[in-house]
Amino acid sequence: CCETVKLCTYDRFMDNPDRERREYSGDIANMAYAVHACFGDSEIIYKYLDDVKKGQPSYGLFPWVVLGLRPEFNRTLTDGNSFVVKILDFYKLSGNKKILEDMFEPALASVKNLEEHINEAGLLEEIPYSIWVDWAEVETKGIPLVINVTFAQAMKAVSEMALVLGKNDISEEYRHKS
Repeated sequence: CCETVKLCTYDRFMDNPDRERREYSGDIANMAYAVHACFGDSEIIYKYLDDVKKGQPSYGLFPWVVLGLRPEFNRTLTDGNSFVVKILDFYKLSGNKKILEDMFEPALASVKNLEEHINEAGLLEEIPYSIWVDWAEVETKGIPLVINVTFAQAMKAVSEMALVLGKNDISEEYRHKS
C-alpha cells in the first residue's frame, strides 16, 4: 500500500505511474485512505480535494477527471455520488472540520444537480448524462439501481456534513430524502 502510494503520488495523485498519470476524482479517492493509513494526515489529501473542487463544472456534478480540464464534451456521471461519501470519510479520518467547510457546497451542488432528475417515487430516472461506473456493466436506462443506491448514500453524507457544520435545516432535509 505504502509503495503504491509513493509510486502514484508526485505533485498530485495519479491513477498509475505509467499508463495514466491523470487525477481521476473517483478512481483515486482510495489513495487518500492509503495515504492516511501509511503517513497520517497529509497535505496531498487536501490538495486532491482542492483539485476536485476547482475542477467542478458549472452544472454541479463532481468532475470525472481533475486538472487539465477543458470544456466537457459529454457530461458524465461517474463516481460523483461515492465521492460525496468519501469527503465525509476523509473528515472522519482526519477530524479536520476544514474539509467539510471547503467541500460541503460543492458536494451539495453535485447532489442538487441530480435531484432535478428524481421521479414521483423519489428515484433518479432517465438521467441525461452518460453513466460510467468503473468498467462495470450497469444498467443505465430507466431507473438505474447502482446510481440510486449511491445517490441515497450521497444524500445521507450531505445530511451528516450539514449537521457537523450546524446547517440543521439542510441536515434534516437530506436525512429525510435519503
